[in-house]
Amino acid sequence: MKRARGAAFAVLVLTGVLGLTACDGEEVLDFLSVDLTPRLDLVPPAVSMRVGLSAPLTPRLEGTALSGEIPSWSTSDPQVATVDAAGNVTCVGPGTATITALIDQSGPDDSVGRATVTCLAPPLLELDVARLELEHVVGQSGCPDSLEPFSVTNPGTVPVVVEVASGNPALRASTGSVRLEPGQTALVELLFDCSTRTSFSTTVDVTATADDGSSEVASVDVTVTIRD
Repeated sequence: MKRARGAAFAVLVLTGVLGLTACDGEEVLDFLSVDLTPRLDLVPPAVSMRVGLSAPLTPRLEGTALSGEIPSWSTSDPQVATVDAAGNVTCVGPGTATITALIDQSGPDDSVGRATVTCLAPPLLELDVARLELEHVVGQSGCPDSLEPFSVTNPGTVPVVVEVASGNPALRASTGSVRLEPGQTALVELLFDCSTRTSFSTTVDVTATADDGSSEVASVDVTVTIRD
């Protein structure tokens, strides 16, 4: 009698754990689903950088640094981003790629971490200044007066045509459009029309256009002060 009560109690416990229920004479097992796979994260989870640059991704298992585990790395698009065995990502072309780190587990599941890498096209131009100032003294300064020249560099991988446009008609570039090969630099000189006797501030836009039609604009803030 004592043994029978123990068996009945065991059945009751098993039924509670497995969620054994009866519905219209049919028994249904409702197992509790628990994901025991350790969570693998990549830090940072998203990276954005220019083509040609590299950045490391750090894997963390359950929020802590790995201790002994060596993940295998892969990229969804090797023409956009590559990754080495240490998790260093390099952008090789514009676009977006997913970097995946995987740690083989002894159990049925593996720990997988992913990061999104956005690779931006290389810049088409660089300026060595962001702001220029000119103080023009009426009757003493040259006419037309000139501002300090600034340089425009093509740091990209394709040739570009550089053009300069001023937001004020009293200020113009001394030269027209210039074609720059990759790595080349040109000096731009701005001339001030001395017939204008009013101080002003304006923006000078420098536009670089590649053969494929892509373009990039950089600006220089210019302030001209008139002194009598």
